[in-house]
Amino acid sequence: MNLFNQAHYFKKALELGAFLILCETLVACSLQKKPQSLIPESLEASRVHYQMGLKLEREEEFQESDKQYRYALAYLQELGIDSLSKDSSLSLYLDSVLLGMESTWLQVEGQIQEDTVGLWLSEFEDIILDSTESTTIKTLSDSIDISKFSIPIVLNERVYEELHFLSQRVPSFMRKSLSRKTLYDELIYRELDSMDVPRDLIYQALVESGYKTSATSTASAGGIWQFIPSTGRAYGMKIDWWLDERRDPLKSTRGAISFMRDLHKQFGDWHLAMAAYNCGGGCVRRAIRKAGTKNYWELNLPKETKHYVPRIIAAAIIGHYPERYGIEVTQMTPPVWESTPVSHSIPLSTIAKLIDVPEVTLKALNPELRKWCTPSNFKNYDFKVPVGKRKLWEVKYAEMDKSKLKTLHRHKVRSGEYLGKIASRYGINISEIKAANNIKSNRLLIGQVLVIPLPAGLGAKYSKQYQNQSGQTTKIYKVRRGDNLYTISRKLGVSLNTLLDANKINVRQSIQVGQKLKYPVAQKVTQAKTSKPSRIWKSSELTTYKVKSGDNFSLIADKYDMTSVELMAVNKVSSSNLSVGQKLKVPKVGGGRTVSKSSNTQQSSKVSNTRSNSKIYTIKRGDNLYNIAQSLNVSLSELINLNNLKPGSKIQPGMKLRVPHPQTGSSSKRLVQSKQKQISISGGVKWYTVQSGDTLWQISKDHGVSVDELKSWNKLERRSIKPGMKIKIGESK
Repeated sequence: MNLFNQAHYFKKALELGAFLILCETLVACSLQKKPQSLIPESLEASRVHYQMGLKLEREEEFQESDKQYRYALAYLQELGIDSLSKDSSLSLYLDSVLLGMESTWLQVEGQIQEDTVGLWLSEFEDIILDSTESTTIKTLSDSIDISKFSIPIVLNERVYEELHFLSQRVPSFMRKSLSRKTLYDELIYRELDSMDVPRDLIYQALVESGYKTSATSTASAGGIWQFIPSTGRAYGMKIDWWLDERRDPLKSTRGAISFMRDLHKQFGDWHLAMAAYNCGGGCVRRAIRKAGTKNYWELNLPKETKHYVPRIIAAAIIGHYPERYGIEVTQMTPPVWESTPVSHSIPLSTIAKLIDVPEVTLKALNPELRKWCTPSNFKNYDFKVPVGKRKLWEVKYAEMDKSKLKTLHRHKVRSGEYLGKIASRYGINISEIKAANNIKSNRLLIGQVLVIPLPAGLGAKYSKQYQNQSGQTTKIYKVRRGDNLYTISRKLGVSLNTLLDANKINVRQSIQVGQKLKYPVAQKVTQAKTSKPSRIWKSSELTTYKVKSGDNFSLIADKYDMTSVELMAVNKVSSSNLSVGQKLKVPKVGGGRTVSKSSNTQQSSKVSNTRSNSKIYTIKRGDNLYNIAQSLNVSLSELINLNNLKPGSKIQPGMKLRVPHPQTGSSSKRLVQSKQKQISISGGVKWYTVQSGDTLWQISKDHGVSVDELKSWNKLERRSIKPGMKIKIGESK
């Protein structure tokens, strides 16, 4: 258990002040004495995370802020207890970090407790009513008119227990949730009616989130309807660095209704559909098979799901009869807005000032925004403003000098990068990056995400940076009158970033008419009519294979006498990920190979002979096609052709390649013959002249000796050798 988790565990049993003391005690007990040289580096790293935590806390990104404070504390552990106890400034800084953790922890916990019922659903205990409680709740429910409900209402012990729980144990939650529901009644009922599903499904959102757009569960579910990211995306919600449309009441409601309607089509029962929404359709189907019935009340489901459906029924009953259960509902004014397209990244604070509305109002109308500004990756983002403010905003927006606006690009720090290098890459000043990220130090951490402010319209051009350029050649473009870097990149079909990298220039540098610019283009793999043809399978020689549990490309390829690379090439996939049930094309048993665009019998025979005499090589971590060819004494072209690949094809550890035996590859013979020519005998000793690309390991392998023997015979202290150097093979006689 790490430092913070220990404090977190004991927090529930302690008062607020005691929590701080506990944190300090745990720090003191866990810190080890470290060398003085580590202090500046660890302290600087801690402060970088602490500053980021402060920034995120101001932006109300409490969960992310909490992570940054934890990282800051982790680096402090490296300083040692002596440093913290002797230096008053370090002690004060430690207090600041702990207070930051405490503040965000309370925000996160408070949000979970108030915003979701995930807290109850994950910590269910069976509710046992005494005779008085049971009699009271049944009496209150006796005169309920079931015909008023659009979902099936069942009154049994499990529902009575949930009625008691909601009305007696968490009445404050019910009061706030039912009051908040009035904000979304019109919107949700309209969507439910339009898709012809029961109106009382609105109470499912109460159990999921209490109608809080900001609700977040420990399972990363979010929004009113608590979609996990994968399901949210499957139902049309955009979830990225800028936006989380699960928090958009309209889009998430439409997604939830579509999801529930699909589940109802599967199971033909609304109780089962609700259960499947909670625990998954597969879980419900398995329970049905085991029980031999589709009656929800008789199924052996997870504990949470057993409470989930009766709780929705109980919420609907209280929602129809709040006064009867002592719940006072306050009518709230639903938000009314107008939408207008925005194509630039503009701070909400700027928009708020221009149209004279509170910034908090804009945040409430656009809860899907994850940052403090409109997204830069949307051509026309549908931005909501209060009714009556749309025309004013459109006028102000039209008057803006767009050239002064910034596009915010996301950059993830990689090994070897520093602020100066990143700033140069994007053609901006270091101070601009620091200001955009609210950082004071120049120190960066690998994996840290920076916001890069770029001139409007350029940010999207950096989205495919650091592309692998293997399999590319360079061409020259001559700058013409009227050209600029942006128009040239579009004309050539390359990203602006690629063009800048190829010419080692930044976006601010001017270009001159007649100037020559390099740009990469993908190599086209062409073959002359007389060249050795690639092997392919005809469609008639292929059949379908259905992926089973435990399968991978290597195992499947072995079954069909092919390599995993060949299998991936046949199916035109670059990722090695497979899913159970996925269909792949494989050769029919006994299916032959064909040679593309050639009927030359002699060539075909050579290819067949090469394949029959080939062996299998399993790709290791760090391998690429070039070093594999070098280490196995074959040419790169032979390796590519034998495996039906292209230059620059992706390979991954564990894949299998066919490689020709040295005696079958023509280029291998040439390599051996070439090396034999470099051997001479002088004074009864064999000497070898080192060639370009040779290594001691390769020379030792070629001559059947060890590297240590070569080093001993030639008095080599290191493995470095140079072309032209003569290496003694054996001891002097």
